[in-house]
Amino acid sequence: MINAKAIVASRETVTIQRNVYDTLLVIPDMSRLESVVSGRGPSLKIWFTTDEHHLPVKIETRTAVGSFVFKLVSAT
Repeated sequence: MINAKAIVASRETVTIQRNVYDTLLVIPDMSRLESVVSGRGPSLKIWFTTDEHHLPVKIETRTAVGSFVFKLVSAT
């Protein structure tokens, strides 16, 4: 396990499949994983809902082999 710090960068509205979410953008400090992540800008961004569930509705990540975007499909 790696302990890391993160910042709440901003409050944003995220729309996924016509669903609108009020979110907080959280950016973890990934400096300890420099050999795995890309070197330009934040390599991991996570958008959490601001409601009582704090669901991660969107995740963007950049690695040495490419970038990925994950979006919430359902939460049941």
